[in-house]
Amino acid sequence: MGTKLRNILENTVLKNVEATEIEKEKLMKRIHKKKFNRPYNYKYIVSFAAAILISVVLLSSQIINNNTASNAVIVDTETQPEIKIIKNLTDETYTTHYVSENMNRGNFEYYDTEIVIEPLKNEKKINRGDILYFEDISSGYEVIARVVGLSGEKIKISQGQVYINENILDTFYGKAHRLGMEREEYYEVMDQNNGMTYNKPAMDEIFLYELPEIQLTENEYYVIPDDWTSGYMYQLNNDEIIGKVIGVKDK
Repeated sequence: MGTKLRNILENTVLKNVEATEIEKEKLMKRIHKKKFNRPYNYKYIVSFAAAILISVVLLSSQIINNNTASNAVIVDTETQPEIKIIKNLTDETYTTHYVSENMNRGNFEYYDTEIVIEPLKNEKKINRGDILYFEDISSGYEVIARVVGLSGEKIKISQGQVYINENILDTFYGKAHRLGMEREEYYEVMDQNNGMTYNKPAMDEIFLYELPEIQLTENEYYVIPDDWTSGYMYQLNNDEIIGKVIGVKDK
């Protein structure tokens, strides 16, 4: 009876369950502990089958939760949207006047300021959330943008949401923004200002932007401006990076 029942379970309720042989054996032992008096009563058979299905569902749920709960989202608790004010420069830092609005989160962040650059050296690690200073080869101008994808990672954007290795990037810079606002908030603000007109279909192309998955090499980074309507997204090679933006110079 034991072998026959195990074969039935292996080919039915346990067929598509990702469980180890040890876990299946434990389930079988639990089932064998149930005692029935002959002749079999239909009510007991139904209850027995229901108990098996519930056990299988619970086992499957536990396995899935153990495998996915720890990597469902990627967070960044270190990077903050506020700009650091630098009072004194060091021998390794310098300033440059920046006039682009591509990092505008509603207060013209970095625009028309002296940004402080820390040159990138081999020992300097690049982290997610860092703002990099580099040359835009197409225009010849130096620009800045924020790191979202690190070397060796896979990055894609779906409906304006950044995904890293299939996981949601749950940060203030991980989703399409305009002036620091997400889609619903931006439309609400714009619609309340009757005197302001805007191209909603064109904005939807930004807020619902799609980027097919890209595999970054071991010396590449993916950077995006904080204002997705200004500037461009870049797949940067490590050799193209001039330095990190560590703040703005105190006036």
